Amino acid sequence: METAHDQIMAEIKLRLRNISARNGYFNSVKSLKRAMLTPFKGYDLPAVNFWSTGMLNADEGKYKKDDRNLTVMIEMHTKTWEPGAPFDSVAAKMAADIVTAINRSPNAPKVSDDLSPKLGGIVLQCKFDRYDNTIGEGQSPWVGVLVTFLVRFLADNHDMFNFK
Repeated sequence: METAHDQIMAEIKLRLRNISARNGYFNSVKSLKRAMLTPFKGYDLPAVNFWSTGMLNADEGKYKKDDRNLTVMIEMHTKTWEPGAPFDSVAAKMAADIVTAINRSPNAPKVSDDLSPKLGGIVLQCKFDRYDNTIGEGQSPWVGVLVTFLVRFLADNHDMFNFK
Protein backbone atom coordinates (compact mmCIF):
# COMPACT_ATOMS: atom_id res chain seq x y z
CA MET A 1 0.00 0.00 0.00
CA GLU A 2 1.33 3.43 -0.94
CA THR A 3 1.34 6.27 1.55
CA ALA A 4 -0.14 9.67 0.72
CA HIS A 5 3.49 10.86 0.51
CA ASP A 6 4.30 8.27 -2.16
CA GLN A 7 1.19 9.16 -4.16
CA ILE A 8 2.19 12.82 -4.18
CA MET A 9 5.77 12.03 -5.18
CA ALA A 10 4.58 9.73 -7.99
CA GLU A 11 2.38 12.51 -9.42
CA ILE A 12 5.28 14.98 -9.24
CA LYS A 13 7.51 12.54 -11.13
CA LEU A 14 4.90 12.18 -13.90
CA ARG A 15 4.79 15.94 -14.27
CA LEU A 16 8.58 16.43 -14.29
CA ARG A 17 8.93 13.81 -17.06
CA ASN A 18 7.19 16.21 -19.43
CA ILE A 19 9.92 18.87 -19.42
CA SER A 20 10.99 18.89 -23.05
CA ALA A 21 11.47 21.35 -25.89
CA ARG A 22 8.73 19.40 -27.73
CA ASN A 23 6.28 20.54 -25.01
CA GLY A 24 7.49 24.17 -25.16
CA TYR A 25 9.96 24.17 -22.26
CA PHE A 26 13.43 25.76 -22.35
CA ASN A 27 15.10 22.41 -21.53
CA SER A 28 14.67 18.73 -22.33
CA VAL A 29 15.40 16.59 -19.27
CA LYS A 30 17.64 13.58 -20.00
CA SER A 31 17.70 12.10 -16.50
CA LEU A 32 15.01 12.14 -13.78
CA LYS A 33 15.78 10.68 -10.34
CA ARG A 34 14.00 10.65 -6.99
CA ALA A 35 16.02 11.18 -3.81
CA MET A 36 19.39 10.18 -5.26
CA LEU A 37 22.66 11.15 -3.59
CA THR A 38 24.92 10.38 -6.57
CA PRO A 39 25.97 13.52 -8.45
CA PHE A 40 24.90 14.01 -12.03
CA LYS A 41 27.33 13.21 -14.84
CA GLY A 42 27.94 15.42 -17.87
CA TYR A 43 26.26 13.01 -20.27
CA ASP A 44 22.92 13.00 -18.40
CA LEU A 45 22.44 16.78 -18.25
CA PRO A 46 20.00 18.44 -18.07
CA ALA A 47 18.99 16.30 -15.13
CA VAL A 48 16.42 16.55 -12.33
CA ASN A 49 16.48 15.08 -8.82
CA PHE A 50 13.59 15.56 -6.40
CA TRP A 51 12.82 14.61 -2.79
CA SER A 52 10.79 15.60 0.23
CA THR A 53 12.39 17.08 3.32
CA GLY A 54 9.59 16.45 5.79
CA MET A 55 5.95 16.85 6.61
CA LEU A 56 4.25 19.21 9.03
CA ASN A 57 0.90 18.30 10.56
CA ALA A 58 -1.18 21.36 11.44
CA ASP A 59 -3.96 21.43 14.00
CA GLU A 60 -7.14 19.50 13.32
CA GLY A 61 -9.34 21.35 10.84
CA LYS A 62 -13.04 22.05 11.10
CA TYR A 63 -13.86 18.74 9.38
CA LYS A 64 -11.75 16.79 11.90
CA LYS A 65 -9.10 16.10 9.28
CA ASP A 66 -5.38 16.68 9.64
CA ASP A 67 -4.10 19.58 7.55
CA ARG A 68 -0.65 18.46 6.32
CA ASN A 69 2.14 20.27 4.55
CA LEU A 70 4.84 18.36 2.66
CA THR A 71 7.98 20.21 1.59
CA VAL A 72 9.31 19.06 -1.80
CA MET A 73 12.70 20.06 -3.24
CA ILE A 74 13.41 19.80 -6.97
CA GLU A 75 16.97 20.22 -8.22
CA MET A 76 17.91 20.67 -11.88
CA HIS A 77 21.42 20.86 -13.37
CA THR A 78 22.59 21.63 -16.89
CA LYS A 79 25.67 22.81 -18.71
CA THR A 80 25.69 26.45 -19.70
CA TRP A 81 24.44 26.08 -23.27
CA GLU A 82 24.29 29.77 -24.10
CA PRO A 83 27.84 31.11 -24.49
CA GLY A 84 28.21 34.24 -22.39
CA ALA A 85 24.76 33.88 -20.81
CA PRO A 86 24.66 34.91 -17.15
CA PHE A 87 24.23 31.82 -14.96
CA ASP A 88 21.30 33.38 -13.13
CA SER A 89 19.37 33.72 -16.42
CA VAL A 90 20.03 30.04 -17.22
CA ALA A 91 18.87 29.09 -13.69
CA ALA A 92 15.73 31.23 -14.04
CA LYS A 93 14.76 29.29 -17.20
CA MET A 94 15.25 25.99 -15.36
CA ALA A 95 13.10 27.23 -12.46
CA ALA A 96 10.42 28.32 -14.94
CA ASP A 97 10.46 24.83 -16.50
CA ILE A 98 10.02 23.14 -13.13
CA VAL A 99 7.25 25.43 -11.89
CA THR A 100 5.41 25.15 -15.20
CA ALA A 101 5.70 21.34 -15.29
CA ILE A 102 4.43 20.94 -11.73
CA ASN A 103 1.39 23.02 -12.67
CA ARG A 104 0.51 20.97 -15.79
CA SER A 105 -1.31 17.65 -15.91
CA PRO A 106 0.64 14.66 -17.27
CA ASN A 107 -2.22 14.39 -19.81
CA ALA A 108 -1.83 18.04 -20.89
CA PRO A 109 1.89 18.74 -20.37
CA LYS A 110 2.55 21.58 -22.81
CA VAL A 111 3.51 25.02 -21.54
CA SER A 112 0.41 26.34 -23.35
CA ASP A 113 -1.95 23.80 -21.70
CA ASP A 114 -4.34 24.68 -18.88
CA LEU A 115 -3.13 24.81 -15.29
CA SER A 116 -3.56 21.82 -12.99
CA PRO A 117 -2.11 23.11 -9.70
CA LYS A 118 -3.71 20.56 -7.35
CA LEU A 119 -1.74 17.57 -8.66
CA GLY A 120 -4.76 16.07 -10.34
CA GLY A 121 -7.04 16.83 -7.38
CA ILE A 122 -5.13 14.78 -4.79
CA VAL A 123 -3.98 17.85 -2.84
CA LEU A 124 -5.46 21.18 -1.79
CA GLN A 125 -2.50 23.20 -3.02
CA CYS A 126 0.96 22.74 -4.52
CA LYS A 127 2.54 26.12 -3.95
CA PHE A 128 5.85 27.33 -5.39
CA ASP A 129 7.83 28.68 -2.44
CA ARG A 130 11.27 29.73 -3.75
CA TYR A 131 14.29 28.85 -5.84
CA ASP A 132 18.02 29.22 -5.34
CA ASN A 133 20.77 29.17 -7.97
CA THR A 134 23.80 26.87 -7.81
CA ILE A 135 26.89 26.79 -10.01
CA GLY A 136 29.92 24.59 -10.54
CA GLU A 137 33.16 25.77 -12.06
CA GLY A 138 36.21 24.05 -13.52
CA GLN A 139 36.63 21.99 -16.68
CA SER A 140 32.94 21.05 -16.75
CA PRO A 141 31.00 24.11 -15.59
CA TRP A 142 27.33 23.63 -14.80
CA VAL A 143 24.38 25.67 -13.64
CA GLY A 144 21.73 24.45 -11.24
CA VAL A 145 18.59 25.50 -9.49
CA LEU A 146 16.93 24.22 -6.32
CA VAL A 147 13.17 24.82 -6.29
CA THR A 148 11.02 24.43 -3.17
CA PHE A 149 7.30 23.61 -3.17
CA LEU A 150 4.87 23.35 -0.27
CA VAL A 151 2.21 20.70 -0.85
CA ARG A 152 -0.90 20.99 1.34
CA PHE A 153 -3.44 18.21 1.73
CA LEU A 154 -6.04 16.85 4.14
CA ALA A 155 -5.82 13.39 5.68
CA ASP A 156 -7.75 11.38 8.21
CA ASN A 157 -6.45 11.81 11.74
CA HIS A 158 -3.45 9.60 12.40
CA ASP A 159 -3.66 8.04 8.93
CA MET A 160 -0.57 8.15 6.69
CA PHE A 161 -2.17 6.27 3.80
CA ASN A 162 -5.35 8.04 2.83
CA PHE A 163 -6.20 11.55 1.67
CA LYS A 164 -9.28 13.42 2.91
